[in-house]
Amino acid sequence: MKTNFKQFPILISTIIFLAACKKNDSQQPVIPQHSNNEEAYSVSSSVSTAESTEQHFLIIDGTKLFYTEKNKEAGQTIFFLHGNSSSHDTWQPQFNSALLSQYRLISFDLPAHGLSDEAVVATDGYSLPGVGKLVAKAIGQLIDGKPYILAGVSLGTNVVAETLPFLDTPAGIVLVSPTVISTVADLQKAFLPNPNTGILFNDNASVDDIRKLVTDYFFIPDNNTINATVQDYMAVKAPFRSLLLQNAPKVIDEIAVLKQSGIPLLIIFGSGDKDVNVNYLDDVDLILTKNQLFKLPDARHFVHVDQAGVFNQLLTEYAANRFNSIHR
Repeated sequence: MKTNFKQFPILISTIIFLAACKKNDSQQPVIPQHSNNEEAYSVSSSVSTAESTEQHFLIIDGTKLFYTEKNKEAGQTIFFLHGNSSSHDTWQPQFNSALLSQYRLISFDLPAHGLSDEAVVATDGYSLPGVGKLVAKAIGQLIDGKPYILAGVSLGTNVVAETLPFLDTPAGIVLVSPTVISTVADLQKAFLPNPNTGILFNDNASVDDIRKLVTDYFFIPDNNTINATVQDYMAVKAPFRSLLLQNAPKVIDEIAVLKQSGIPLLIIFGSGDKDVNVNYLDDVDLILTKNQLFKLPDARHFVHVDQAGVFNQLLTEYAANRFNSIHR
């Protein structure tokens, strides 16, 4: 799919047009009860990558998903979901945090990303509802009836919302540089008109354009971080990005699902984000922890990296509060 990605507003308009074309045959999903009839099983033995950190694969509906796990014996779990064209590795500042060492930490590679396989049926598997359902099944296999928190960054926040109809209610939800929406039209509010952002929907971007995109993610980018993030982008299997664009009109009302959960949300932006409008949720009636949206200074889209210390403190406090709340 060839698109002029230097004109990002036109890209958003294209998505909205696709939504209008499909409006008559689209339906909002009914929230079902959690099912235990999920075709999933663990494969491969774990491989130690660092102290108490392991690698695993899980096969869900024929798709092999990769995830890392730390503090396996902890009773409370935080699941981390990365963004578009990223990988589990973006959460290293959290996995390396002493503050979070009391929790079981799990970070996935989404389908077609990192070490995970392509979706078996790409046309459905590369829609947000398709990714959400697949990830929900994986989480359902791993929670073992214990309390858990969902955390996502960027597109990972959309996936978090899309998992909720298929999961038992989590103890908490963390949205980092969120892009959650009610309808496709909301993308105009959520995204800034940054021409570099367009390649997130392109399977054939140049290395120079990729570097421009990922450089925008960080407040003070360094070469090692930029190179690693470029590699994450290049590791994504086509046609994930182009099908994600085509499937955008299939998105559920993510804002409504988040409200329906009844969970106080921890929402964190980097105040200098060049990709997302950090004010687009200001007037949305969400249930927020401490009744506020956090906008951290000296941080951009990857605020969990730029301000890892402050971010980890906020996450630790939130996790303690939410996990304690379910035992009251």
